[in-house]
Amino acid sequence: MKKFLIILMLLIITCTTCTTTVASAESAASEMKRFYNLAEYYGYTISDMHIMSCSSEPTCEVRLSNSKVRLIVYVRETKKCLSYYCDGKTMKLSGMEKLLKKNAVQDDRILLVTGKVQGLGDRLEQYAERQGFEVVSHFCHIGKKPYDELKLNNGRKTFTVRISGELKNKRVVITYKWNKKIVSQKKIKSNIQKYAPAAHIW
Repeated sequence: MKKFLIILMLLIITCTTCTTTVASAESAASEMKRFYNLAEYYGYTISDMHIMSCSSEPTCEVRLSNSKVRLIVYVRETKKCLSYYCDGKTMKLSGMEKLLKKNAVQDDRILLVTGKVQGLGDRLEQYAERQGFEVVSHFCHIGKKPYDELKLNNGRKTFTVRISGELKNKRVVITYKWNKKIVSQKKIKSNIQKYAPAAHIW
């Protein structure tokens, strides 16, 4: 995601011939983030992104794929708005969403959420182990909502971290819980540092 937004801002801001204002750049960045969220929501992975040759209308090439199709989307930023060229047609974001929805595969959508939750869980598990915790991981589904539950033991106490994901509000929504309380990922990392075996402040 960070790489995507960095490419996006380079696309919009760094072209020397581009006359886009800061305000419109922020608006374009917001729309591109919605495009990225929609692609994930409908089960597509982004395999490649790059900025094409700089011009008065800079263009970013984005490659999307699922088990059914491979799509190459050209996102062009004009003075008025973003336009999307794919499958031989130029369209707005609403048209792009219809195309993504038309070619979506339900199993791919669930697999994408599952993979994202597993990846986040694995990284948090590794982070906690580096801080000295003993970690027991349990991955499961509640209906179509995957979750990864980590039991963190620092030698005195056991803490429970749960990362869950779902398709909601046209994006993949990730929820973090620390001992059943909803918190941010940043707060979980802060707690892991705070209650690490080597930390004598608790």
